[in-house]
Amino acid sequence: MAQLHSKFKDIIPILGAFHQQMSYIFAIYKRFKGSGMADTLVTAGVVVEGSVDQALRGKHYRRGVRCILLWREALIHKRLASILEHEELSEDIMENLKTLRNALTETQEALQKAHKDLEEDGDVKELINRVYETPGKGMGDYWVSFLEMTDPLVRCLDACHARNSTEYLLSTYNMLPGLMAYDNHDYGRWLPDYWAMLSSLSDDKMAFFNIHFTQSMTGLPYSCQPLNLWIETTMNLNSKLKQGWIQLLQNEKQLFSTTRNANNVVRVKSTVKQNFKCQRRPRKHVECQPARMKKDEQAVKDLLACMKDFEAEPFDIFSPTLRSLQSGLVASPKLAHDLNTALPDGQAQVETFLQERVFRKPLTATIHRNKRRNSAGEMICTPSGGQMKVAHMAYCI
Repeated sequence: MAQLHSKFKDIIPILGAFHQQMSYIFAIYKRFKGSGMADTLVTAGVVVEGSVDQALRGKHYRRGVRCILLWREALIHKRLASILEHEELSEDIMENLKTLRNALTETQEALQKAHKDLEEDGDVKELINRVYETPGKGMGDYWVSFLEMTDPLVRCLDACHARNSTEYLLSTYNMLPGLMAYDNHDYGRWLPDYWAMLSSLSDDKMAFFNIHFTQSMTGLPYSCQPLNLWIETTMNLNSKLKQGWIQLLQNEKQLFSTTRNANNVVRVKSTVKQNFKCQRRPRKHVECQPARMKKDEQAVKDLLACMKDFEAEPFDIFSPTLRSLQSGLVASPKLAHDLNTALPDGQAQVETFLQERVFRKPLTATIHRNKRRNSAGEMICTPSGGQMKVAHMAYCI
């Protein structure tokens, strides 16, 4: 398309949010591998030992997302417990929280009012800022960075569920520092250009993207097969052949190889008429099912109990040295320094990369390999004898 820009200038390429989220989960895994999180999840019974590594690497979508969300909730519970140990919330806040707690029985209007009141409450905003405030200690700062790094993932998931393209673009930009630090040769290389392309669309193209994004995402994400996905699938299949893309551009009929022909029109019409008056049973998200919610609540309690049994307090002010939760192994000074500077360096690399690669060159220019190195920890030797750099807790031993 870059070679035939004038012909295909109106095409808007859309990356699948699913693969973007999975790659970001893998970036999170690289930073927090060896921190004791996996062992705690297994001990608490959240995930079995045989699949915990694959789940945290992003190989299993639902398991990986559930592990991250439950661990976030456990950390936030720890932070709130320490902050509110000598304080109390106002009666209005407690009443609104009680309303949201009964989400399955309260009316939609009551839930919306309670949510809006909490959003606009100044005490709630101050409390949120205190939760994300870095304690200034190695251990506490490390786990606060987990909350900060997983925020873009949670917002991207919410944007896909709510079909909010604006929130999707914002969460995509917030993913860039983590991807630059821990995945600079894959999505750290391509995602800045993708974000810049979507952010620089004209008003009419942006309106088309908003409509398309709404149509592509459903209440059960990634369960549909919209237009862009079957085209993408067909192109991916053909691009594995020699000069597959050129064949597609020269013969567009290949793109319609998976569509239904005219002989199926009568069958489709009869099916629509037959099911026109059928009423579908209302369905809830899997995460909103009462049984699933009770199971997740118990999982958070089990995680907190395991932390207590391990004598592993993520925000312990009396033992602030960065260490593994389960084994208690202390991180080396070089690794601790690297973990403290990785995400800020990633943010700086994003700003530099956008200035040099995106804003000063046309989007149609060739994207060369990003030669920036990942944030560095200890030097280790590869099996071939070369050197590579790592930056996660697995090498603190």
